[in-house]
Amino acid sequence: MNKIIFISLLILNSGSTVFSQITAYWIGGRNGNSKSWNISSNWSNHRVPNEFTDVIIPYKESCLNSIPEISNNKVKIHSLSIHNGAGLKILKNGSLTIRQNSAQKLTLKNILLEGSLFLPFSQHESISGYFN
Repeated sequence: MNKIIFISLLILNSGSTVFSQITAYWIGGRNGNSKSWNISSNWSNHRVPNEFTDVIIPYKESCLNSIPEISNNKVKIHSLSIHNGAGLKILKNGSLTIRQNSAQKLTLKNILLEGSLFLPFSQHESISGYFN
């Protein structure tokens, strides 16, 4: 009986960790580091964000020219928060999909959008073009 309970708890626990959200802060683009979204050392947890990641892009006065850039790739994340004064660049061949409606709080003025932004929960599911 104890083995069955242990195995059941193990299965339940492993299932919950597979789908847990992870928070990652942008720390890249300074001291000669790349501005590329796809470099793991640019993130606080040293992993490139994925569809389970809550992304936070903080404002740092010393990093005014270090906002992340998404280019030539399709990025999917769980949520996005861009602090006042910070920003994000989605370049021509890049795209970002935000799975949770945290994007309702986004201000497009914080995003330089040359590529595509997908918001599957919104009435305007996708946004493309040149915003600044």
